[in-house]
This record gives sequence, C-alpha cells and structure tokens, in this order.
Amino acid sequence: MVIAQVGGRRGTMTKMVNHGSGRVRLEFSIPTRGLIGFRSQFLTDTRGTGIMNHLFHGWQPWFGPIPARATGALVADRAGASTAYAIYNLQERGEILHRPRHAGLRGLHRRENAGRTTSTST
Repeated sequence: MVIAQVGGRRGTMTKMVNHGSGRVRLEFSIPTRGLIGFRSQFLTDTRGTGIMNHLFHGWQPWFGPIPARATGALVADRAGASTAYAIYNLQERGEILHRPRHAGLRGLHRRENAGRTTSTST
C-alpha cells in the first residue's frame, strides 16, 4: 500500500530491507512536492505504526504532475440533527458514517467522500 502511494507521488524505491522482525525498512527518492499531505495518508495506510523520516537529497528534474487527493470528507457546517432527506441525497457521493436524526456538532465528520472534499449542511 505504501509503495503504491509513493509511486503515485512520483517516488522511486531505492532500498528495501526486511529485518525478519515483522518490520520492513523502505527507502524512497521522492520529490518534495510529493510529500505534501503524504504523512497523514502514510499513517492511515500503516494504521499509525509506520515511522517516516525525510531528508533533502538534491535537485532533480521535474518528474511530471502529481495527482490531487482522490478522497475527502463531508463535514457539517452547522450543529443539528441530520435528516433522512439530506442523507438520501448525499449517499451516492460516498459512505455515510451515521444515521438520520443523529445529533451532530458543527465541524463533525459526517462521511467519507469518493470525490473531492466538500462541505454539507445537515
């Protein structure tokens, strides 16, 4: 999973060492712009068990465009209970994280979004 994420950010693996203890050390060369936003994705992919370090290696030619984030989250913009009507119209955009009439607060994470990051009103 991590290798695919780094590859999508124009990184190349330079070294892989399996110590036999259940952990694998991976070293990559990746453009600095490929690291923007990567730490949170890395921690999600490794379920918080990954350790990441980065050092500047040198200047390299441009490797091409880096794709934007594929998923986001829909977040409530005000407090209140969600209605079934609102959830019904939003369910095609991604996975709903709670049920109708769920009392929520402003800024509460409502659901995963399969497209770009947007906000919803409940």
